[in-house]
Amino acid sequence: MTLFEPPPPRPTHGPFDVVHRGRRLRRTVVSLVLAAIAITAGVWWATAANGGSPIWSAPPPPEVVELADRGMLTEEARQLWYDASPRVMSRSIDRECGSSGEGADRPEFYGCYLPGPVRGAGRIVVYDPPDDRLAGWTLTTAMHEMLHAAYDELGDGEQAEIDALMAVELARLPADHPVRAQIERSVRGYEPNRGTELFAYLGTQIELPGGFAPRVEEIFARYFTDRASVVGVYAQTEGLLANLVQSYRDNESALLAELQATLDAEAQCRADRAFHDMQVAQYNSDADAYNALDPAERAQWSVTTTGADGTSTTVSWEAHLATRLDELNALLPDIQAREAALVEAKAATEVRQSELDAQYRDVVALYEAAYPGIDMD
Repeated sequence: MTLFEPPPPRPTHGPFDVVHRGRRLRRTVVSLVLAAIAITAGVWWATAANGGSPIWSAPPPPEVVELADRGMLTEEARQLWYDASPRVMSRSIDRECGSSGEGADRPEFYGCYLPGPVRGAGRIVVYDPPDDRLAGWTLTTAMHEMLHAAYDELGDGEQAEIDALMAVELARLPADHPVRAQIERSVRGYEPNRGTELFAYLGTQIELPGGFAPRVEEIFARYFTDRASVVGVYAQTEGLLANLVQSYRDNESALLAELQATLDAEAQCRADRAFHDMQVAQYNSDADAYNALDPAERAQWSVTTTGADGTSTTVSWEAHLATRLDELNALLPDIQAREAALVEAKAATEVRQSELDAQYRDVVALYEAAYPGIDMD
């Protein structure tokens, strides 16, 4: 059984994981599974009398044809794709693909290739997330599984040649290239699967400067009329979820910084308003004291102030009060303007918070579309 998994919800992992089991060791078990599928699938496929090769009992569904078109498949590859009776499903395909037995924390399957009892009689199941932004994943999954089907129908000699060629091409990639980790997670220590994994991964995800070796390009040209476009789709969608999460985190950080700046400005404005109110209260108290004096006595009072430069100035109490009133009146418009700006800033922050909440819900919805049944808590 060849299983194709989605990218785990951690940006440190690659965008696709494929789990393969010992295919030829499980032909009998898989054939029983396929028989059960055939009973329930009905119109999807029938078995021809000429050795068990699958044939369509009806024209391929539109979504299957569309994937063949988008995958730039040659006639040979298109027939391989159709012969594998691909099921394109917008729900979890765990039940159809089975369980790998590798642990409950493994992500759900994104696609799988189920080898048949004889070569070239396998079946493909592809999960098609109900979100158009993930359409690139669906295409990569489909073409990945198609290459497994193509590899499966080759003879031992052809497979051995491909294995050797793919190993050479893999060696051209940097040691830290993400596809290396993807391949290792897919092989899971079962070396007989390494060749088909290299074939499927390199064929759908890798485009080297100057291309692969001529013989490798010749082999892939049997299946794709424009393999570069298929790789391009993968490259465009490879970091989709990680990029969306990063965008959310960037916006969240910006909003938190904006909120903190608003809180700081509000604290300063409140302090300035409190100080101004205190100064007004003190002025009113001094003015009341001044007004309570007899006019003749008022003229006897003077006030000496010392400036920041140490210079002392002495003026009448009346002039001193007048200067203080002018200063207090001059400060008030600035405080009032800042208070009004804070009201606007808080309203704008609420709008941006609402937008951020909507972005979060969108990211969650996309993850739920990519991983049916995922727990986002």
